[in-house]
Amino acid sequence: MKKIFEYAACFTLALLGFAGCEDPDTAEQLPYYYHESIAYLDDTKATATAYHTPDGIVNSDLAISFPVCLSKPMQEDCTVTVEATVEGEGFTLSDIALSNNGTVTIPANAYMATGTITFPDWSFCTGTDEAAQYKISLKIVATSPSVAVSESNNFAGITIDKTAKGYTGNFVPSEGAPVEDRSQWVVSFQKTEDGDWSETTKLTDDNDYSYVYITSKYVGIQIDLGSEQTVTGLHTYSSYGSSYAHKSYTLETSSDGTTWTKYDEKVSIPAGADQYITFLKPVKARYIRWHMYGNYILSAEVYVYVK
Repeated sequence: MKKIFEYAACFTLALLGFAGCEDPDTAEQLPYYYHESIAYLDDTKATATAYHTPDGIVNSDLAISFPVCLSKPMQEDCTVTVEATVEGEGFTLSDIALSNNGTVTIPANAYMATGTITFPDWSFCTGTDEAAQYKISLKIVATSPSVAVSESNNFAGITIDKTAKGYTGNFVPSEGAPVEDRSQWVVSFQKTEDGDWSETTKLTDDNDYSYVYITSKYVGIQIDLGSEQTVTGLHTYSSYGSSYAHKSYTLETSSDGTTWTKYDEKVSIPAGADQYITFLKPVKARYIRWHMYGNYILSAEVYVYVK
């Protein structure tokens, strides 16, 4: 994947707007509905997220499934051809790929089969300054052997909603460096998601923040840096290994300790003793809240990158 992206971004893809994988509303086709199979697109909703990093998209092999249904199973395989159209600035059909060139084979005596959409080229969504939307529309254009196609349920829409967010990954923040002098830090802990921030600790200039809370699936860490700084990212390290590292996180920052900006909420983080988050753009902040969610034991040291 070529290096296209200057910053990180998060894209949510949602599959929208089919009829259910039961009998579609086909009143306009009666009486055939009771005697023949009718092909239609399903109402199953799916979501997926594509994560961008400075080196491109991490899960560039992301695939979105779309179900194709028959109102009545056939005694032979039925091949359904689906066609796509796209909308959005700079978004073209060459940016997506339909599995098997858009053909989906529903096996004999089956109601449903699925096709997939993949993205061989993500360059249509470069840049993260502006939110954007891209749309993919699907419809059935042919069947073999020939069967009726539902007029009311022959459409599927996939919306790609691009928003600028923080990104977690296994790469070191490209800007800034870890704070070495932590003598001005004041660290507080939260043992439950709705609990008080307590156990405040003033760090000495030569000690790392290291905290082990062995009986909880959650721990919150609030760091007062002592003054507002330009924060570029965070690094957590579990000296006990990836089994003791958190699996997801929520991140917040504040300049005054009262008004908080949330960047990500319960976002999964790659497994590993070393874990990083890089801000899309450097953030002015004095306070950082790092909410960690794990399996049963959490252990972490926290480092803050500033410039």
